[in-house]
Amino acid sequence: MKRLVIPNIYSDKKGRFKTLLEYLKEEKVDLFINNSWMDSAILWDVAVVKYLDISYIHYCHSHFSYEYKITMDNLYTVDEISPADLVIAISENNAKFYQMCNIDSYLVNNPIPDDLKNIKVSNLNNNHILMPSRLEIVKYPYEALKVFKKAYEKNNDLILDIVGGGSLEEGLKKYVVDNGLKDNVVFHGRKTSEEMASFYEKSSMLLFTSKLEGYPMVLLEAKAYGLPIIMFDLPFLTLTKDN
Repeated sequence: MKRLVIPNIYSDKKGRFKTLLEYLKEEKVDLFINNSWMDSAILWDVAVVKYLDISYIHYCHSHFSYEYKITMDNLYTVDEISPADLVIAISENNAKFYQMCNIDSYLVNNPIPDDLKNIKVSNLNNNHILMPSRLEIVKYPYEALKVFKKAYEKNNDLILDIVGGGSLEEGLKKYVVDNGLKDNVVFHGRKTSEEMASFYEKSSMLLFTSKLEGYPMVLLEAKAYGLPIIMFDLPFLTLTKDN
């Protein structure tokens, strides 16, 4: 497998499209799959691809309503992906939405990783609450801290284990200190999937405050380890269809 790198649209817009055009021709590409579902370059990349009459598949691994909930600098709309020959969706709702917009869409269910089929289920006999998450605005980590603060006020033995990193980390740490939670909220940073096993095993609950997802693996992992899940109502998720 060959890996080709093209310039970032923000630093070299012309160079990006020129390089992409050259690569597509040189490599005789006949199928282009876009995994960056909310990239600002989508419209322009698609224009280059379709100019060369190359088949184009758009892989949307979140939820179509994302753009209506979050203000972000992207061109992810129905109009921008309508040139796609096929949209791959990982939830039934997403697939049906694009089909309703007269865009061919195909549902692909995420497979269950083999390492979740032979694990040590948590005995739920501890005071640890787990929050594995990127610490970015789209994951609403401050909501998690607000929830934990209310729980802590009723039981000050509780521990919140935050696993992950991101641009909000320092602000979240300040919130923890300002609200008297520094002895009960632990920031563990990023961990590998192998390292995550010990966190699931020693936890009694998962705190999940995302408001938009496509197929969040943390829910699948929490179910596998037998953890109760505290989350917003996301009825469009495949993993919550059975309540």
